[in-house]
Amino acid sequence: MIRLFISAMFFVSLITLPWYASVMLGIVLIALWKGYVEVILGGILLDAVFGAAPFYLWGVPIFYTALFVLLSLLGMILGRIIME
Repeated sequence: MIRLFISAMFFVSLITLPWYASVMLGIVLIALWKGYVEVILGGILLDAVFGAAPFYLWGVPIFYTALFVLLSLLGMILGRIIME
């Protein structure tokens, strides 16, 4: 139930709060519940809604998507290193 609440807060924060609040909630999702999919979808949503990124791939802004994919990969790698 708490994961659902944090996931909902994450998606609400994408639209209403500054980007760094969304990144912090994304880190919480990755660290506590391995919410990789939610975080990557959040990056896609940020790029689709705001799209003011300096990086483009075939005319589509990818800055936040790339940022959240990197956070997810970092979470996977660190989780694997810590668990070994």
